[in-house]
Amino acid sequence: MTWRGQSSPPDRIFAALVYLLPMIRALPFGFGVLTAIPALGQIILLAIGPFIQLYTTLSTRIPLFELIVFFALYLGVVRNYRFSHFLRYNVMQALLLGIVLSMVGIVTNLPGLDGTLLGQTLHTFTFFVAFGASIYSLVRSATGLFPELPMISDAAYQYIR
Repeated sequence: MTWRGQSSPPDRIFAALVYLLPMIRALPFGFGVLTAIPALGQIILLAIGPFIQLYTTLSTRIPLFELIVFFALYLGVVRNYRFSHFLRYNVMQALLLGIVLSMVGIVTNLPGLDGTLLGQTLHTFTFFVAFGASIYSLVRSATGLFPELPMISDAAYQYIR
């Protein structure tokens, strides 16, 4: 879908990098999978390890870091019409993925679901869907194409139109 506008190389790079945020946010959901399949954890650590370390270090040292990042991206990029439509769309989509992950985290941490088979299944499913969607979106945006995710892309496009 390149009819929505062209993308420059810096826009592609930043649009791809912003999908590291939902990837990092999806990792706690995959704890069971990553302990059962250590090779997968090693591959992920090799690929995005420095970003994970930076994000977790900043999260522990700066109070409300995740909220600051959210509002910085939302107000600084999504609501700033000087940036390209391509970049604003991808940033909004990554933020929406993060919101969905937060909502699933709230639901799966409810008493009664935590530690049960249903809770573990939801965590594993959420990890694979969110991590896979992030990788897909990262690759598509790095190549200059608009990543299309069901419902999330529609919401992102409606918002930044």
